[in-house]
Amino acid sequence: MLSYIRGHTMRLPIHPTHPEPRKIKQALHTLTSGGVVALPTDSLYALTCLGNNKKAVRQLYAIKKMREAHPVSLLCRDLSEMAHYASIENQAHRLIREVVPGPYTFILPATKHVPRNFVRRRRNVGLRVSSHPVVAALLDLMEQERVQGPLVVTSAHLAGASTESDMDEDAENRASKDHRSKERGGEEPSGEEHRGEEPRGEVQEAPVPSQIEQDFPALDLLLDVDETAAHSSAGNLVAGLPSTVLDLTRDEPEILRIGAGDVSRWT
Repeated sequence: MLSYIRGHTMRLPIHPTHPEPRKIKQALHTLTSGGVVALPTDSLYALTCLGNNKKAVRQLYAIKKMREAHPVSLLCRDLSEMAHYASIENQAHRLIREVVPGPYTFILPATKHVPRNFVRRRRNVGLRVSSHPVVAALLDLMEQERVQGPLVVTSAHLAGASTESDMDEDAENRASKDHRSKERGGEEPSGEEHRGEEPRGEVQEAPVPSQIEQDFPALDLLLDVDETAAHSSAGNLVAGLPSTVLDLTRDEPEILRIGAGDVSRWT
């Protein structure tokens, strides 16, 4: 196994479709050592750490310069793991089953298994099942090694720009506000209030490994599929768009943001 040095970003080229097992092991070793890893997903590159390691979570927030209330999502291996962290009704279960794995974030009511600091007042949680082979290999190894999650994820953009994570926060805040209003017997908001808002300011381009390395010098490990993909016909499998966000806390699914995931079946 490659050596792991805290405080130094290791940029590790990895195959986009057939990730090398020893490199996945290196990523897991970094995570279990309390590190923060940048990895590709089927939407954008993301920053991740183990959610049950409070020190690692603080480091993730510090690296990205996020305020404490900024929500993050959880990466799940499959629908079964999603059901561990969220209450999923039959209708929502059928919908999710049709599109996962894929570039979607689902806002769902959180269960007691979600670390309390990720739920706060919202009572909801954002969950993803990514189709990217690197993510799948990492989550498979976590299960094999019985490493306790969840795997926390946020887009590899600096906080404060009009990025995936900023719009995720808007989406989750709207979903939670609606949920609280419904609990109090308030008026149901119109569907238009749930559509993705216009970005605030200039939208940054999708992050690439060289920019991620520059923006986050305190990052521990960067899994770089771009370098390997340049010599592969498969490409890096990163869409370059944020995930599509669906609010499943209501009677009918609401599209909070249109991103990399196809929404034609709901429009």
